[in-house]
Amino acid sequence: MDILKFITQFSDKPKKHGDIWFYILCNINNGVNTLQLQSIFNISKSSLYRIFNIYNTDINNNNETLNIYIDKTYIKCNINKKGTKQVKRKEKEPLKQDNIYKQIIEHLNMQSGKKFSYKSNATIKFIDSRLKEKYILDDFKKVIDIKCTKWLNTSMEDYIRPQTLFSNKFEGYINESLVSVNNNKKDTVDKANETINKAKQFDWEFDSKS
Repeated sequence: MDILKFITQFSDKPKKHGDIWFYILCNINNGVNTLQLQSIFNISKSSLYRIFNIYNTDINNNNETLNIYIDKTYIKCNINKKGTKQVKRKEKEPLKQDNIYKQIIEHLNMQSGKKFSYKSNATIKFIDSRLKEKYILDDFKKVIDIKCTKWLNTSMEDYIRPQTLFSNKFEGYINESLVSVNNNKKDTVDKANETINKAKQFDWEFDSKS
């Protein structure tokens, strides 16, 4: 894709997408720190990675091709001239593919107290489906944390399992808020206390031994 087409593709996209890429292109020679981008544009790591992966990052400029990619926490650029053998870039690797299953399931087991296997073919299948949608490790951990907070010690506890958490409802789960979950628990406690206080107004006695 030539640089003009690359720039014009942002005309019908959210303004933040264009602002982020303009910043990257202006600072690419020095390597752009992804943590710095998160701070400047007030954006989460997972959202930044998804924005990055939406667009074609091989940009043609005259007789050169700029291959822009994420290397760990830096966005870098390889320049390849036409007629020369293209250098195969190293893929971004915060996690090896066989390692991400282990980290996800270990986090699930730690939060839930269960003993799922990361080698299960069914579990791998569900995780792979979400990885293809560009979700990353932190997204899986967020869903696990939300659902364990909400479902542990309730009638929904049996649904704390890979085939439920990492199903096609994953997008809905990840957009739930731990704040709302904690508020719901607080509301339940408040209602219980209110009931007790009303009972006390009628001089009901509570036998601690009963």
